[in-house]
Amino acid sequence: MQTFIDIPHPVQWSEGMLLSPQHFQQQQIYLELRMCQQLQLGSSNYWGVTDLKVNAIDFSAEVLTIERIRGVMPDGLVINYTRSEEGQTSEYKPLNLSLNLAEVIDKTPDNTLTVYIAVPIRHAAAASSNADRKRFDSIPDLDVLDENTGDNAISIERLRPKLELLTKAEAGYVTMPVFKFVRSQSGKLIHDKYLPPLLRLEGGQWPEEKSLHSRINDVVKTIRDKAEELAAKSGSDSPKEKDREKIQTLVSGLLPLEVQTQNRNNHPWDTYLSLTQLLANISGLGQQAVPAAVPKYNHNDLNKAFTNVLDRITAILDEIQWRFKSVVLDINDDGHFGTLLREKWDYQNSLYIELRAIPGRTTAQLIEWIKNCRITCGDESSNSAKIHRGRGASRKLVNSFKDINIRRHSDAVFIQIPISGQEKYIQFGKMLWLKSADAKTHDYAPAKIVLHIPDEQVEQNEDSNSTKSTAD
Repeated sequence: MQTFIDIPHPVQWSEGMLLSPQHFQQQQIYLELRMCQQLQLGSSNYWGVTDLKVNAIDFSAEVLTIERIRGVMPDGLVINYTRSEEGQTSEYKPLNLSLNLAEVIDKTPDNTLTVYIAVPIRHAAAASSNADRKRFDSIPDLDVLDENTGDNAISIERLRPKLELLTKAEAGYVTMPVFKFVRSQSGKLIHDKYLPPLLRLEGGQWPEEKSLHSRINDVVKTIRDKAEELAAKSGSDSPKEKDREKIQTLVSGLLPLEVQTQNRNNHPWDTYLSLTQLLANISGLGQQAVPAAVPKYNHNDLNKAFTNVLDRITAILDEIQWRFKSVVLDINDDGHFGTLLREKWDYQNSLYIELRAIPGRTTAQLIEWIKNCRITCGDESSNSAKIHRGRGASRKLVNSFKDINIRRHSDAVFIQIPISGQEKYIQFGKMLWLKSADAKTHDYAPAKIVLHIPDEQVEQNEDSNSTKSTAD
C-alpha cells in the first residue's frame, strides 16, 4: 500500500496549443492520481476486493482459476476481470488468471502459500510493447457508437490492466493478497479460511464458506433472539430489574449493527468498530467484566480480527443461561472424557451432550468418532467400564436441543442420549465415560465435550465441575 502518492503537476492548456497524445495521457494520469489521493485521505483502508469467484472444479485438480475479480488495487487502479468475457483476436491474447498450485506449494518450506493479484507499477510508456514490464495491454473495442447520434460505429483501443497471479509480493508490482492455501497432513490442498482485503462485507469468500456479512448477521440475530427470549421469560410487560438491565445491555449496540448488516456493501472497518463497541458493552454479562484488548484491524487479513471479536461475543451470549447449566467433561491421561452424573440433577430423561472439533478437524470426522465411541458409566477409573462391550448407550445426532433452547455452532456436534431403558449404561452417582472404541477414528476425538443439564434455577457455585461456556 502507498501511503502518499507523488502527483505530477497538471497540464497547462492554452488556446492554439499544438496537441499531442501525451497531453491527454498526462492529464488522465494526473486525474487518476488525484482521485487515488482522495481515496487515501478519505479512508485508510481504501483498497480491496468487491467481487471474487473461482472455479471450484479446477481447484479439485489443485489448479486455481479466477473466474471473476473486481476491486481496487493499493495504488488506486480499478480492476474488472471476467474470464468468460475475455475475447480473442489475431492480435490480442486474453488474460488467463490461472495457477497450478501443486507445482508451487510443494516447494514452500511449511506447505503454505499466499496468492496475490498483481499488476506492474506505473512507469513511463506503461502500455508500450517496448516496455520492460507492461502495465496495460491494448485491446480492441469494436463498434463503439457515437453517444450523441447513435451511429458512426468505430473501433477504438482500450487500456486493460495486465493482471497476474503471483506467489509473493515481488518488487516492481503492486500486489494484493487474495488467497491462502495449506497442504494438510493427509496431503490434501485446502483453503486456509483467509479473507482478502474487502471493500464490502459481502464478497471475497471462498466457495462453500460463509461470507463475512453472513457471519456477522448470524451473531446479530442471536443477540436479538437472546434479548427477546429473556424478555419473554421475565415477562415482557414488567421484567424484573435484573433482567431489564441484562436486556438493555444486550441491545445497547444492536440497532447500529442491524442497520449495517442490512447493507451488504458496508465497509468492514465500520462494522468492526461497531462490533468492538458491542463487545465492550456486553462484557459485563460474561465472566470477564473488563474485556481483553481486541486484535489490531489488519485490512490485508480480515479473518483474524473478526473471528476473535465474533467468537468472544458468541462466548458471552452462550454464558447467558437460564434454562440449563453446562459441565465440561474432564479428560484423563488415556484420552477418555468423563464427568460425575450427580443424582440431584434433573436430566429430564435425556443427556444433552455437545462435542467440539479440534481445529483443523471437520464435523464429519467428529460425527464418525461419536458414532463409534463407547458411552457408558463406571467408577472413578475409566477402565472399570471395559466390561461393557460394543458402543454402550445409544445416541442420536440432533441439530439443536429444543427442550433447553440451545442451538448448534457450526463446529459442534450435538447428541441426545435417552436415559429410559438404558440403565445398564447410564447410572446416576457414577462417572459417565466417552472413549474411543475404534482405532480408525481415534484421531477424530473432540477437543472438548460438554454435558448440558436442564435447570431453571441454575446455581453457579457447584463444588465440582464448574459451569463453563461451551465457547471458551
